[in-house]
Formats: sequence, structure tokens, C-alpha cells
Amino acid sequence: MADEIVFTVPLSDAYACRRTMRAKKSMQVLTAFLSRHMKVGEESVRIDAKLNDYIWSHGIKKPPHKVKVKAKRGEGGKVFATLLEESPAPAEKPAAKKAGEGKAGKPAKAAPAAAKKAANGKEKEKPVK
Repeated sequence: MADEIVFTVPLSDAYACRRTMRAKKSMQVLTAFLSRHMKVGEESVRIDAKLNDYIWSHGIKKPPHKVKVKAKRGEGGKVFATLLEESPAPAEKPAAKKAGEGKAGKPAKAAPAAAKKAANGKEKEKPVK
């Protein structure tokens, strides 16, 4: 058996219970998932502090729906679960729009009122009272 295995653990079952128990239930779902897939008892599963903080990061009511976990079998048959930290690829920023450009670099359409004024060539003056 491999020493380290990467799992994507679905935590959406926690949303079946009441709202104020979801993060706690997510921890139970995670422990049950790891014990089932690593073939150990639930008392043998240890969860890292970073993984715990990630699950509780949005509070008790809104835990994540899934989490990527690296499970490692240690001495004595214990399983240690840590949060899988993938190095994110550098995000490419979209090209900055120039003034007067609309979507996809096309020139922006003129406002209807401005188009009418340009078509007439003259602006009507309002009478002063």
C-alpha cells in the first residue's frame, strides 16, 4: 500500500444537518471518509491544524463542499491528514481596457443622446426665462 494518498473528500453531506452544526459535521464526515478508505478505525485518524482551520475558515455555517487532502499512514497504523497545498499557477491578468473601448476591445457605442446631437450638428438652446 502507498504511504501517501491524495483524496478529494466530498463534504456536502454536512449540509444535510442543521446550519449551526455544519463545520462540526464536516469534520466527522472527513474522519469517516479517511477511516473507510485507509482501512483504519476512526480513532486512528489525526487531522492537521491547517486542515482544521481551512474547514472552519468560513465559520460554522458555511464549510467548504469539498477539500483535497493528503493522507499519510504513520507508525502504529495511525493516519495523518493534511491539507493539500498545490502551488497555484500565476494568474494572467487581462489586458487593461483603453479609454473609449467596450467589450473585447471594440470601440464603445455612443450614447443615443450624443448620437442625435452629432447627427443634427447643432444643439438646441433652451430659452432663458
